Amino acid sequence: MKTLRFLIIVFILTIPLGQYSRLPLGSIEGAVYLSDLIAGLILLVFLFQILISKKSFKLPPLFLSIVVFILVALTTLFFAKQNLSLTEWATSSFYLLRWMAYTGLYFSVYSLIAVSESKEREVRLIVNLLILASLILGILGLVQFVLFPDFSKMVEHGWDPHYYRVLSTFFDPNYVGGFFVLSLVLILGLHFFEPEKKINWFHFITTGIIFVAVILTFSRSTYLMLIVSVGLLGLIKSRKLLLVGLLSFILAFLLIPRVQERIYGAIVNIDESAKARFTSWENGITIAKDNFLTGVGYNTYRYAQIRYGFIDSWDLEAGGRSGAGVDSSLLLILATTGIFGLLSYLGIFSVALIKSGRGIFANRLNLAKGLSLVIFCGLAGLMMHSFFVNSLLYPWIMGWVWIVLGLHSGLNR
Repeated sequence: MKTLRFLIIVFILTIPLGQYSRLPLGSIEGAVYLSDLIAGLILLVFLFQILISKKSFKLPPLFLSIVVFILVALTTLFFAKQNLSLTEWATSSFYLLRWMAYTGLYFSVYSLIAVSESKEREVRLIVNLLILASLILGILGLVQFVLFPDFSKMVEHGWDPHYYRVLSTFFDPNYVGGFFVLSLVLILGLHFFEPEKKINWFHFITTGIIFVAVILTFSRSTYLMLIVSVGLLGLIKSRKLLLVGLLSFILAFLLIPRVQERIYGAIVNIDESAKARFTSWENGITIAKDNFLTGVGYNTYRYAQIRYGFIDSWDLEAGGRSGAGVDSSLLLILATTGIFGLLSYLGIFSVALIKSGRGIFANRLNLAKGLSLVIFCGLAGLMMHSFFVNSLLYPWIMGWVWIVLGLHSGLNR
């Protein structure tokens, strides 16, 4: 297990590299990240250790749900083959392999914690590494906000022309914002179940930096996720947190004109960003309706958009990075894997939400209760976030989710 433990630690520490760990494979869509390779290696090491182990392996709670979704996704790729070239089909298949590699984090972390003689120590180590990764991301984001606020020069490389927004190394305010909120929930959720209510200065400083970074993303989907996740934390465990969070957000709204502008742009005077999202949804709904049962094939959405005439072939501005998906994870899953894929995918998170919801009140260990609270509030907020961006399939957010789910399942074994 030492090798597995080492690789999991390395995976977490590579998260702050973000887009700088991208390894291009000849085209804008053809690329892997260092974290993809490490996740794949973790899965291989885990499978090898299971094969050579003389002990029986007890399957974790999400095993069946994960396998069902993989089988559905494989079926959709089989049906999609007739509409794709060999290269296109191979590229789409690679992304399913990547998704499977990231689920390997869940099984590996579960296995590591389940057999550990000091489960709490192992869990706290991984938790603190996740918090450290978010702190580094937050600091890098604030530095980028000050030193490199104008991202318009990156348009030619397929990125959006953001201006004075925290992007950090993810190069995207929505995704990095979602990651920040998950980290806030991790810190706050575990704090409520600490036996001694002493101030943990590492967590306290990280919370402050991340909260400032969240506000400066000026991401409406992130604000909504923050409200949902922290709101649930407050309702379940602390009315004080609810009050402090509400007052902090009101102050940010009153004191920072850009925050007002972003919120008004979604509600009162619809801005171009919101209009583009509506168009993305309309395109996704059209494709999903026409391919309701089996979808167009896992991760073949870019090619479907080209066939429908929604984007030009390999047009960087219209279809570069955003052309591969919809501004909604669940709508993308429906369009690419059909209704059976959507239901099986929702099944994974339904099981996680139900088990974590029960665990908040049923677990004996404070740490297990804390992780249950983190998962319940974090996933609820992330599901809301995913209605507006494709965050459920974003690599580093997937990594965070599978690792924390693995911690929870392993600790509760």
